[in-house]
Amino acid sequence: MKKFWYQKKPLWGILILFILMYYSLVTSHHNERDVIQLFGASQWTLIILVTISSAFMTMEYRDNTIVTMLYKSSNRFNIYFSKIIVLVLYSVLLSFCGVIFTILEAAFSHQLLTVNVLRALLFNTFGTLLYSVFIVTLSLLLISLVKIDAIVIVIGLMLGFLGATFSNILMSLFHTWSRAIRWNPLNMIYVINQLSDPKYFKYSSLSNLELVLGTVSYAIIFLIIGYWTFKKRLV
Repeated sequence: MKKFWYQKKPLWGILILFILMYYSLVTSHHNERDVIQLFGASQWTLIILVTISSAFMTMEYRDNTIVTMLYKSSNRFNIYFSKIIVLVLYSVLLSFCGVIFTILEAAFSHQLLTVNVLRALLFNTFGTLLYSVFIVTLSLLLISLVKIDAIVIVIGLMLGFLGATFSNILMSLFHTWSRAIRWNPLNMIYVINQLSDPKYFKYSSLSNLELVLGTVSYAIIFLIIGYWTFKKRLV
């Protein structure tokens, strides 16, 4: 955790999140839906997480500090899993900042936060946290495979902006196997919005419970494969 905050990038990430949320605020109609979606905080959080996750791992090899870490702890799983814990805690902090910013902005603009809006906002935040675990484990897996953080960031951006579109294309192209295709990892991004808005079911073709289970399952799979790749990687 000390090494993570020493980079200063996490602080920049929070600042950038506020800037992007403010940008979404001033360029939108400021309606109830914007509040529920935390002025785009979910999407921005994922992009920030991908960028910082990849940098957090590559710095160990770039600065050769991975040797010191392996010398102090021969158990590579402890090293790898501790990275994930730190990044997941950071995603919780980003989500908390997004919620606080949204509530303060709604209060300053005298917009009424009804019980339904607050409940939907919390469901949206919970969905973001679930998908954040998915993104963190995927990012560390990719950086262990390709070893170039720029490529991982590009893949993360594509998931954030085009993942749902690619998933819908796959389901439309392979309509015969749509029941199986709907479980593809790209489709899990709907967990962010569908928990607060059931209309997204027509796009994901998965129930809320299925999306939650699918997202958690993929995160576990990415964790296992990522650790195996990290364990086999030469120092």
